[in-house]
Amino acid sequence: LREAGFVDVRLDAFERSLSFGLSGAMDETVEFFLETGPVARLLKDVAPDVKERVRGAIAEVLRPFATPEGVRLNGACWIVTARNAG
Repeated sequence: LREAGFVDVRLDAFERSLSFGLSGAMDETVEFFLETGPVARLLKDVAPDVKERVRGAIAEVLRPFATPEGVRLNGACWIVTARNAG
């Protein structure tokens, strides 16, 4: 960003616990992951039996993070801010 003429470049870590399926229903959470984001794009043209195997795999991976309030996952990203010097 500095090479592009920006100043006051700042990177701040942002971490939060994310909740999915607030009703506590694992099926709801698995559906969310199947129908949004990269998983949905990857499964767009696959056979139904493949989608069912993926559904089972997602549920298995998420099970250790299940709570009565839903599936809780840690999330993190960088918040990047800068000011255009021009």
